[in-house]
Amino acid sequence: AAAAKEAAKAEAAAAKEAAAQDAAAARARAAEEKVAEAAAKEAAKAEALAAKISAAEQAAADAAAEAASLRDESAAVLRAASTEQNSITAAADAEAEALLTATKSETDAILKEANAKAGAISDAAAAKVSAASSELSEAVSSSNAISRQIASLEGSKAETQAELEKTFFLNFGKKGELKDIIKGLKKDLKEQNKLLEKADKVVEKAQSALEKVQAAAEKEQAKADKIASEAAVAAEKIATAAEKKAVGLTAGAEKQAAKVGKDAEGKSNTLLKAADKADTSAEKSKALAAKLSK
Repeated sequence: AAAAKEAAKAEAAAAKEAAAQDAAAARARAAEEKVAEAAAKEAAKAEALAAKISAAEQAAADAAAEAASLRDESAAVLRAASTEQNSITAAADAEAEALLTATKSETDAILKEANAKAGAISDAAAAKVSAASSELSEAVSSSNAISRQIASLEGSKAETQAELEKTFFLNFGKKGELKDIIKGLKKDLKEQNKLLEKADKVVEKAQSALEKVQAAAEKEQAKADKIASEAAVAAEKIATAAEKKAVGLTAGAEKQAAKVGKDAEGKSNTLLKAADKADTSAEKSKALAAKLSK
């Protein structure tokens, strides 16, 4: 009985020891599990932080790239606008220049034709005046020649008459000869005076004809001047209208180009504002990533 009692006691002690060992093992496992759980939590926390840092860095990179892209687009908008502006103004300048060149050709042709007509009228009138002047000069020259001949005959007559008066009154032969000479000179003078009278009439007629031709020439010259003047006025009117149109073309082009520039500037500013906003976002993301990395 005592042995059985001791055996039971030993068995109880062994059971108690086993229970204690099991409890210790359970506690050890619980402690290990707690450590593992804490480590897992730290790992998860670290992984989450790394993910946040990566996301912040990626957001910063994306925002910076977006800002750069927006600035590139802004610059491209301005370049395209500048090209379009140059194209608009160049086209208008070329059109205006072509218009003025064509207008000059037109006005030059108008003036050339008018001046040719006026010149022909003036030349024709001048030719008539020249011909009439020549006729008058010839008539005057002929009259002067007759007058000189009469003067010469008058001189000869006077000399012969003086010689006759000096001749001895009984020298009938010489006196008769001198009288015959005087008689002949008188006859010649009579004929020359008749010729002079006719020549003077020719001079008067030529003078009258010249005056008429000159009066007609003045009218023709006035007609020629009117043709040239009217052509000049017409050419000036055409040139003025063309210049006004050319100014309108260039002014319109400048206005259109200014609008293109203004629109482009507005779009560019909008893009730059968006780029600035993206830069701000990138800086915030960088700051967040740096803060999370500490």
